[in-house]
Amino acid sequence: LIDAPVLGELNPETAAKVKAQGFRIYCYHTPQSGQPCPYTYRRNYGLALWKAGYSGAMNYAYQHGLKGHIWNSFSSDPRCIVAFPTTTGVVDTVAWEGFREGVDDVRYVTLLQNLLDEAEKGAAPNREATEVRAWLAKLDLEQDLDEIRAELCRKILRLREEKD
Repeated sequence: LIDAPVLGELNPETAAKVKAQGFRIYCYHTPQSGQPCPYTYRRNYGLALWKAGYSGAMNYAYQHGLKGHIWNSFSSDPRCIVAFPTTTGVVDTVAWEGFREGVDDVRYVTLLQNLLDEAEKGAAPNREATEVRAWLAKLDLEQDLDEIRAELCRKILRLREEKD
């Protein structure tokens, strides 16, 4: 019995099957740790995870220099680093910042979904909530993620105004 599978690529159909059994599903190496591509980390470990129905992500190594010295950027040895160690903490990388932005995007969409759930509890159908759910269902993750977040914020504020 596997109650928390960790898969290498996002598969919404598999996620739905796993969740239907009452389990969680996680994503691994999309991309692997340490790649200098913050926008990819943001999309793949943020809204793409949410949209595919995943519970979260697990990735290899927060800090692993494999063979060479972790601070040696000129080494040909592979490194899986999202934050460099220091004596007083860490120095984050653009990969870490992208990952963090992805987490923040999921926080916004989760807040919006919670507000939608509240708005739909009323006796009368909420037209605004219906339109927002349709927008979320059609959300194109190839759009600019900053624009998506801005639109999430606008929709959150509108639903909060209606609630008050």
